[in-house]
Amino acid sequence: MKRITSILLISLFSILLWAENFTVDSYDISLDVKEDQSMIVKETINVDFSTPSHGIYRDIQYRFSNPNGNFADPIKAEVNLISSSSPYSIEKEDGFYRIYLGDEDKTVSGKESYTIEYTYALNKDVSEEYDELYYNIVSPAWDTLINDISWTVTFPKAIDKNRVWVTIGENGSTKKGNYTISLDRKQISGYEDGLINKSAITLRVEMDEGYWLINKKVDESNKYLVAAIVVSLLLLCLSFVLWYLYGRDLPLKKGKRERLSEEVTPLQFSYILDQTIKENSEFPAMLFYWAERGYIRIEEIGKDDKKDYIIEKLKDLPISSSKSEKELFSLIFFKDSVTLKDLAYSDFTTKFYDKVQKALREEYSKGEKRLTNKKSSIMQNIVLIALFALTVFDAIFISMKYSGILSFIYSFIFLGLFIISALIGSLWQTRAHIWSKKKKTIIAIFLALAGLFVIAISLFIAKKTFLNFPLVAFSLISSILTITIGSLIACNIEQRSEYGQKVLEECLGLREYIITSRKDDEEKKKDEYTSLMPYALVIGEGKNWSDKFENLNLSNPSWFVCGNNYPFWIIWYSLYTSMNQSYKHSYEEHIASSPTSSTSGFSGVAGGGFSGGGGGSW
Repeated sequence: MKRITSILLISLFSILLWAENFTVDSYDISLDVKEDQSMIVKETINVDFSTPSHGIYRDIQYRFSNPNGNFADPIKAEVNLISSSSPYSIEKEDGFYRIYLGDEDKTVSGKESYTIEYTYALNKDVSEEYDELYYNIVSPAWDTLINDISWTVTFPKAIDKNRVWVTIGENGSTKKGNYTISLDRKQISGYEDGLINKSAITLRVEMDEGYWLINKKVDESNKYLVAAIVVSLLLLCLSFVLWYLYGRDLPLKKGKRERLSEEVTPLQFSYILDQTIKENSEFPAMLFYWAERGYIRIEEIGKDDKKDYIIEKLKDLPISSSKSEKELFSLIFFKDSVTLKDLAYSDFTTKFYDKVQKALREEYSKGEKRLTNKKSSIMQNIVLIALFALTVFDAIFISMKYSGILSFIYSFIFLGLFIISALIGSLWQTRAHIWSKKKKTIIAIFLALAGLFVIAISLFIAKKTFLNFPLVAFSLISSILTITIGSLIACNIEQRSEYGQKVLEECLGLREYIITSRKDDEEKKKDEYTSLMPYALVIGEGKNWSDKFENLNLSNPSWFVCGNNYPFWIIWYSLYTSMNQSYKHSYEEHIASSPTSSTSGFSGVAGGGFSGGGGGSW
């Protein structure tokens, strides 16, 4: 009896010598196996610390001997950390990545829970006769007691249930583990109620050759990253070359112009300058344009907040009028006499941007009045489609390979960069000629700083996330630069046509004349004031243009009826301002009284993970 007692005490003392200061209460492992032999795995580890510790660490094996048992031709796995439920840091050991889970500035004790999510990709066929998954669900490197182990492995295609082996115990053990196979033969699940330290759960599944869709010689992930770098740089070069060959515009001839060589409505004038229109300026400008030509009459009614304007059609537009002018005229005069409130309570605003802008695009995209060179437009579309394809491909690859929040972040970065860069590039192409040097400089600095910020954020995430960081970093930088700079360049490939060059120079000359003409110029006449006021309104110079005529003794326009005897020099701009306010008030009143609806939705994403290696406390 004493002999037995002594043996037990010695055994207990020995156990205490090597026992860790924590135990694993439960360990849940979930592996989602992909056809490229990568695994998306989530591990939840619930531990109980007997003494204060910072947390636990996990060792992930990325380099191990080949089936012949040597490192002459080592097998290397790709390991990418996606997320962790706690702070973490990574150190590289000989053949392992050690991931420290926990905060180095504080300790914990008692029960703690850790969830880690990784991808683990072998991307190499170790046998030419068959494919296999030979994997430690739980590594023998764990140096503590593990209780309640549950695991699930999901396959992309059915497996042969007779070619599945699960073993448990120390290295070399052939003891069978507990597991079940689903009816569709795509999932294996297992459970063990405990493992002592240095014990493992190993899964081996044999499949027919060709089960894995991988290149036997080349790591697919690295291959993609290298291809992404090459394609990105080639596409960036292509963007520049096509811009150089087809997108460079001739320098614009500067100079003031008092009139245009052809009839251009204020609506067309605005579109030619920046290829867009604005309801709050083009609409009243066209009313004044028509009023001066005898097509309409305007009457002010009511006072203060109740003020409104009657717009009466006197005659139809001539047949020779442009399509955009006719579209706007028909939108306003759905009856012979309308008020601003009538328009505000109709679908005028929607149709204004829909029909009128569409008509303008048609006018200046076909025939002799085409503003851009047709060949350059084709080249622009080719580059933009290629850039968009690269963007979508990057986003899809990230989404498929790295699930969870990381997928969302990088997809948002790529797609967001393309949209924003293309938008700014388009604005630069259509409006740079009316921007000041100061505005151009500010925009350029903003773009540069924004680009550097996005690159910095992306690299910071990549540094924390991807263990093959150098290659990932080059791929990210090349993709971001190509999407950003390429989109800016692509939007500027569209070259002005001969007509587009001529009419833009004339419109810019008239714009310059309106802005810079001197106050109280004795040569100015009423017809110049009234003929150019609509054009002044669309470029935001209505008040300045009116101020220049304040001392001229000019009669009031016959087409405007009101109860007040306004001085002529303030009629135009005051009427313009008042009409805008009345229309805005009516429109807001209409919106406030309209029924509203709301919708809500929720979308969520699940993460992925890793497996392999052991763990301990620190």
